[in-house]
Amino acid sequence: MSNLKLPSDLTLQTQSLMSRAHYAILQGSMSVKDLSGDHYTAQLACLDRSILHLSRGKWLYGRATGELADFALRSFSVDDLTEACKSFTQAIRIIDEISESTLAEQPVPADGITQKNELTWFQDTPIVPSICPLVILAGSSVDMGRQYASQCIEIFGPFIFEAFAEKCFSKAEKDHLNAWADKIRQFTPEVLDMATGIAEGASQCGIALSQDQALSLWIGTLQPATSPAPIGVLDAEGGGVMGAYFGNVEGAEPLHGDIGEGLCSGAAAWGSATKDGHLYFSSSTDHDCTFQVTIIAYPDEGYPFIYTPFSVNGSVPGVGRFGLAGHPGFNSAGLAYIHHGGGGACAENTKEWGYGIPKGASTFHVLRYAKSAGQAESMEGDFPIGNVGHVLGSPGGFYADDCGGFVYESRDRDKPVIRYDTQDTAGIRHQFLYATNNIISKNISSPVFPGTVGETWHPVQGWICEQADKADDAGLLTRRLWSVSAASRNQYLYDALRAHEGALDLQKMVSLFQQGPDVGAVTWGEAEADMNAGGLLPRHSAAHRLNAFVAAGAPADRKYLAAIGPITHRSVSPNRPGHGYFIYDETNAYWEVTLADSIIDMLEIAKSVACELAAKAEKAMGQALRAKHANKKTADHFKEIQALLATELPTFSDTNRTDKALSSASKCLRRYTRAQVRARQILQSLNPPEEWDIKRIYSS
Repeated sequence: MSNLKLPSDLTLQTQSLMSRAHYAILQGSMSVKDLSGDHYTAQLACLDRSILHLSRGKWLYGRATGELADFALRSFSVDDLTEACKSFTQAIRIIDEISESTLAEQPVPADGITQKNELTWFQDTPIVPSICPLVILAGSSVDMGRQYASQCIEIFGPFIFEAFAEKCFSKAEKDHLNAWADKIRQFTPEVLDMATGIAEGASQCGIALSQDQALSLWIGTLQPATSPAPIGVLDAEGGGVMGAYFGNVEGAEPLHGDIGEGLCSGAAAWGSATKDGHLYFSSSTDHDCTFQVTIIAYPDEGYPFIYTPFSVNGSVPGVGRFGLAGHPGFNSAGLAYIHHGGGGACAENTKEWGYGIPKGASTFHVLRYAKSAGQAESMEGDFPIGNVGHVLGSPGGFYADDCGGFVYESRDRDKPVIRYDTQDTAGIRHQFLYATNNIISKNISSPVFPGTVGETWHPVQGWICEQADKADDAGLLTRRLWSVSAASRNQYLYDALRAHEGALDLQKMVSLFQQGPDVGAVTWGEAEADMNAGGLLPRHSAAHRLNAFVAAGAPADRKYLAAIGPITHRSVSPNRPGHGYFIYDETNAYWEVTLADSIIDMLEIAKSVACELAAKAEKAMGQALRAKHANKKTADHFKEIQALLATELPTFSDTNRTDKALSSASKCLRRYTRAQVRARQILQSLNPPEEWDIKRIYSS
């Protein structure tokens, strides 16, 4: 199989059409300004039809090339690439209709869409949900692993784990797996038990998943990196790293931008920076969103916690395998994990690099067992240095509680580098922190920053490298390219936090991701031309077209808000030249759950929030009808809300947490949170948030 090759000309043609389809949808999305009336409904229908074809083309392309990682076995199929080209061409053709003044609503033909389990499929392609599903786990580590697998299969279907069940490990891979497992057994043994449970749950659903295959979701089978490794999916042909994390593929036309156009962002504030001294946070994961769930766990041992990995099986198409890493989350003790804390300075002593605890496993462990940021810092510092050369391959990150926070930028044993607050250009310290994908600490000895290719340092923006293309090493190049975009997002987060310092609360943290970048030109093409000539957008933002998942939290109130995709206006652009990514049925709205002491209380609160929002939506619709600017989309959403809220609370006892009862509770919670999102969509379309008004915000 490894000797199979795809025709390079056909592969390049497919990549080029994929890029063109992304850009076409970007242009179409940016033309959607008015959120009222039937023309808006027609525009959304047009966009959704195009996005379905884009999604199918990407699935076929990824299956042929291996970029789907662990969601489908690689086909090496010329037919897959040929079909992908047809899908991308169709996506482009559909978008051509969106600017037509006579555009009529054209719903997707019913025979193109099917529902399997709780997932939408378009022809032969599973479609990423636009509202993040939730799963509720409880009991022992084995119990929670079993429930995780079975509930994920109930949501998505068997394909989510089937590729793992087909894996056969070579002797070398088995040796690496065992070496990783030895460290897990020593420091986070509950992860081994969860893997056992995952194997059990999958097997009960008809997927013969072994213990080793289940464990590989967490830790992988590769040897640790010996130098900074680039991000990307390993090429199944053995040719290195492939994938277009930021939508750029070498040799494919059109080719725009650089690898630094987006990435994850996070911020937290506490003490004197907030209105009541409590901790508030928000963050985004930035990539092409894939199949993911938010986990709400009530373990027999440890603290209840809520947490969202990047992917349900640890893999992100086009990006790579990250072992159930993700963000954010918090536990019932008030400890929050906000962000991974930067792109990795790789500053730890290389003699200590090696097998250790991947970030996903360390995050699960700390959220479950640490009662404070201080204890989290100690736990993370005591873990082995680990695989720091691989992005998210080692412990660390950005944690906070009501009393303070920290960002690990180097876990070097002799000289750890940790940020505990933010220092401005005048040397004044502030009780908030933020992190994107570069390093902010000035005194750090790193092969990434500082170096010899034109790095500069700024107290707010951190280390910046504007000559990264001169780096020969792909791993260094990756991290240095991140710094340009990261620096601008650092400045944006700092400015926004400072502007509301002393009054920061949950809604203000949410608003960080509702204000998109200011394109500052008549068309995206004009802005792009200016930026390619060396300019930047007049105003960058952490809220942009690459947001895959956005969440915010108030641990003291145990509130967690989350959304798939951007929560700013759907016409938002990327914050660098590039096409960004698109979600079918994009909502731009979040749900809210409360990590209550009991599961039944959590369900009752979620339903109460949904009912309250539904009442507000109904009132707003009545006002819109009288003003004659309602649209069919809002009416359809309200019908869905009514059906969702007809679901009664399940008969459930916190003393009898059977797998069946937890599955029922999870389904109920997903219905209530879906109703919340639909209600917020109605309210936002009829009365858009002030944060969506870019001209008002940036006029000064």
